[in-house]
Amino acid sequence: MDIIYHTAAVGIVMDKNGQQRFYQEHTDDISCLDTYENTVATGQLGPNPLICIWDAVTMNTKVVFKGIL
Repeated sequence: MDIIYHTAAVGIVMDKNGQQRFYQEHTDDISCLDTYENTVATGQLGPNPLICIWDAVTMNTKVVFKGIL
């Protein structure tokens, strides 16, 4: 089982061996994170907040929501 967490503007997935993969599509600090199976949702702070939906295995972005207040 992987651990998924964030620091600053980076989403991090760490496996049981301590290997880390990084999601770096945010432009400001991440303020929230949620997961469902291998899908991760992260939201950021700032004047132009983003909500990014991404895959924790491939680290690819599935969708980005912009301009939602």
